[in-house]
Amino acid sequence: RMSLLALARIFYTIQKFDTAIKYYDMIPEYSDDWLESLMEVSWAYYQTERFGRALGNLHTLNSPYFEEEFYPESRVLEAVILYSTCHYDDTLASVNTFIKGYRDLFKELDEQLKVPRDPNQFYGWLARLSKSGTDISPRLKRIFNAALADKNLGRSFGFILSLNDEIDALKKLSQNATLTGFAAALINEVTSFRSLVIGEAGSLARSRLESIRDELRAHLADGLKVRFETLKAQEKAINTDEKSVTGDGDVAAGDIDREHQYWPFKGEYWRDELDSYTVGIVSVCPTKESRKPVQEDSKPALEDNDTAPKGETPAPH
Repeated sequence: RMSLLALARIFYTIQKFDTAIKYYDMIPEYSDDWLESLMEVSWAYYQTERFGRALGNLHTLNSPYFEEEFYPESRVLEAVILYSTCHYDDTLASVNTFIKGYRDLFKELDEQLKVPRDPNQFYGWLARLSKSGTDISPRLKRIFNAALADKNLGRSFGFILSLNDEIDALKKLSQNATLTGFAAALINEVTSFRSLVIGEAGSLARSRLESIRDELRAHLADGLKVRFETLKAQEKAINTDEKSVTGDGDVAAGDIDREHQYWPFKGEYWRDELDSYTVGIVSVCPTKESRKPVQEDSKPALEDNDTAPKGETPAPH
């Protein structure tokens, strides 16, 4: 699975987008890398102007099934696609919702990272964050999920939980009178070792969250850039009285191959169809060419054609 993702990223980097898409599509559904692959292949669909498939994947990433996952980049790409096809009102609605939702999250995360904590204390904060029913913002729980997406950090957290289980087992063993001394000595050894592991995990977690904060800052900057370019394009269209060439945004029945069946999206989500959405969207730009992409460095980090027609896709949240 990791090799497939690596190959897809290589072919994307050398602009072999169709080949990259082929390898992204080989990643099994609901595997650990599946959501990441959906986000990354959406950029490949964007580069090849398959905007409907890109928006369909973004529709999946922002479905209720994954509301606790952290993919702010999906909203930026959605806005870029809408801008590229001159859907300016939709672009502004998308980017404004993104900025409103993630600006507060950025501030909250930045404030938490500024709180003085040693590595052990930082781990303790993340441990509390992972538990339900705490008084910590639900938004920050999404950040915790993003942090655990780092495999090294995830393994460290899993190892600490295993050490906790081992200590609990030793405490039960210490209730046996003949093994009390032996168990107590082992408890001390394992507890000291766990403290070292917690410190390493805390340091790694802080580094990971600082990276996430910086990435989020960059996404917010991209969102502001898209909004600025959209407002500028709107003003130009008004001043020059541009006439848009409009088209039907629905997917035509002839576009569906023999192995798939068209079924319009009506607000329901089915787990077995999450990667099959296609949004019916056409460019309404006054010329045949789409707008030049706003972002210069858009790239992944190194069909049951269930269709969500444009206008029926849930508003960004």
